[in-house]
Amino acid sequence: MPHLAQARRLVWTDLRARCSVQRWSGSPVMPVILIAFWGIAFGVTGSAFAGGGSAANPVRGVIRPIRQATIATDAPLRTIELPFRESERFKLGDTLALFDCRRQKADLDAASAALREASLNLDSNIQLDRFQAVGKNDVGITRARADKALADVAGLEAKMDECKLIAPFNGRITELSIRLHERTVPQHPYIAIIDDSQLEIELIAPASMLSELQPGAPFAFRVDELGGRMVDASVARLGAGVDPVSKTVKVIGTIRTQDSSILSGMSGTANFAIEGKP
Repeated sequence: MPHLAQARRLVWTDLRARCSVQRWSGSPVMPVILIAFWGIAFGVTGSAFAGGGSAANPVRGVIRPIRQATIATDAPLRTIELPFRESERFKLGDTLALFDCRRQKADLDAASAALREASLNLDSNIQLDRFQAVGKNDVGITRARADKALADVAGLEAKMDECKLIAPFNGRITELSIRLHERTVPQHPYIAIIDDSQLEIELIAPASMLSELQPGAPFAFRVDELGGRMVDASVARLGAGVDPVSKTVKVIGTIRTQDSSILSGMSGTANFAIEGKP
């Protein structure tokens, strides 16, 4: 042990001296050699520099919902009803928000009246055309106007769909950034919802583990926020590509353990039992 300590001191002294020389020489080879000597003196293996995990191959991950939505509007709408508060549960088909759309309804009524007028003009010109009592292009012009009026009505009906937000699935409200009588900000999300009955684990694993991380492979996930409680999971699918810089790949896992205390956003460590390793 005294010899090891002395070797470390010698390497450290040599490292400092050579680094001073390196600042002036500009050679990229010397730092690599010094790091290698430093690793030998202190017992650092190549796997530590490469980012390799322990024998149990721990990988960090986060729990997320399979279905979630962040919703905004295209127009400033005044809120007149918010049946649910933040964190409360709702069911598929429930009304999550209701807005004052009297102006949009008036615009739709006006467009519907214009459509009826255009349709009557078209029918009249079709009748007159049978007796050759209208111009050659009159029927085509009135038909185009009727089509335009129909498109206007369809566009306003789509805007009316924003006046009432219907729950697309069972779940909970994770964020509600608007209150009664307030107006929404166009293109700015005012509500976020999740389906917390179906959660998955998103992991970022070293690409070197790809040969072992096949769909269906089991692993244990230790949840930090639950005091290290272990959750049974399995690999559902792998990312479409490997990050060329970090040499990592995204792994999506399915949670097998049914536990109501597991929440979206919790993080932890996944341990894969790699064959041939303890």
